[in-house]
Amino acid sequence: MAGAPAGWYDDPEDASRLRKWDGTGWTDSWMARGSGAARAQQASGRAPLPGWHRDPADAARHRWWDGRAWTPRVVDGPLFLEKERRGGGFRTLGYALLALFALHVVSAVALIGMNIWAWALFGRWVDDPSSILTGEGELLESAGLLFQVGSALASLVTAALFVAWLHSAYGSDRVDPGALRFSRGWTVGVWFVPFLNLVRPHGLVRDLWRGLGDRVPRSPGPWVITVWWVTLVLARTVAAATRVAEEGVAAQMGTSEETVLAGIERLRPLLWWENVAALGWGVAAVLGAVVVLRVDRAMHAGEHDDPLPEAPPAT
Repeated sequence: MAGAPAGWYDDPEDASRLRKWDGTGWTDSWMARGSGAARAQQASGRAPLPGWHRDPADAARHRWWDGRAWTPRVVDGPLFLEKERRGGGFRTLGYALLALFALHVVSAVALIGMNIWAWALFGRWVDDPSSILTGEGELLESAGLLFQVGSALASLVTAALFVAWLHSAYGSDRVDPGALRFSRGWTVGVWFVPFLNLVRPHGLVRDLWRGLGDRVPRSPGPWVITVWWVTLVLARTVAAATRVAEEGVAAQMGTSEETVLAGIERLRPLLWWENVAALGWGVAAVLGAVVVLRVDRAMHAGEHDDPLPEAPPAT
């Protein structure tokens, strides 16, 4: 019975009784197999709840008890059983984030290409106003609007999934709670606090990385988190400043040909700042994918299938 989870089992000394096993040894508590107490215990499910317990075949690791019997699933390394078990949906969240990061990279490349086209188009218009075609302007405006709406939706979904992913990771039984400087609630609440939402997420992810200990691959190191977050904040700042500048230029363009052409000429340099922001978004998406992959690998490190040990007496 070494390592078997606490519960009521067949008494090894008397087959007519059930005896209480406390997880480390037999106690003096017992009940007659056919008694009302035994039937009530059976009706309520006297076996321990599903969870990780010391593997009866190897006390240095844990094996998953499904509530009725041992399963082949084992995990090496420390577990922090006072925390909830990492759910199966954690990996699904990670895969969804990776797909969205890939979408952001593609969007960044598309935006850079669109801005290069717009830069050339604006240059032609300034050099030869007679070459301005209404259809080209409408196409450029439609493409820009479509990109803005799609980018905003993708960013919103990515942010929501990342918060859910980080919240789930913070509650995992694989993460050492002693390494976490902040409570789990901060993984959600920090995004609604001005200024803190620019610095605290970096600390949350660094703590998560540290809490996973030796499970995290050595390369790349935690520096990738800092580079990822700094790149993301800078890209966000440049994009916001460029958008404000573009709105200011658009408000002053007027309707005369002279003011329109002057506005177009002032917009051309801003397109390159948009490209800088897009490049930053793309790099941040790649680094974010690296962070998610490393944490996901660490969460599953040491988990594998192993033949079942000799089953304890049926409960």
